[in-house]
Amino acid sequence: MLAAVGLAVSEPVARRSGTARHRAVVRVVREVSHYLGHMPAVCSASSTDPRVIELYDQGRTMATQLGGLGAGADYGHPSTQGPIEEAVLRLLG
Repeated sequence: MLAAVGLAVSEPVARRSGTARHRAVVRVVREVSHYLGHMPAVCSASSTDPRVIELYDQGRTMATQLGGLGAGADYGHPSTQGPIEEAVLRLLG
């Protein structure tokens, strides 16, 4: 889910070039791995659904759903729960 949000934020980059897309993916994997306390190789192998990256490479993200980030989240709960989880599931569905 974190990778899907990170790549959605990077959606404008995807239009530039394949190299720019690749850099965005590397950055997101590093950020997610840091957040989870993993090495990037572990994160990309087990913590990130490869379909999220494949869809990003095809220009498909959940960027239109980012406005709902944090909607309905209670204080102390991750803002990626709720509407954003549903958006990621729709993206992968």
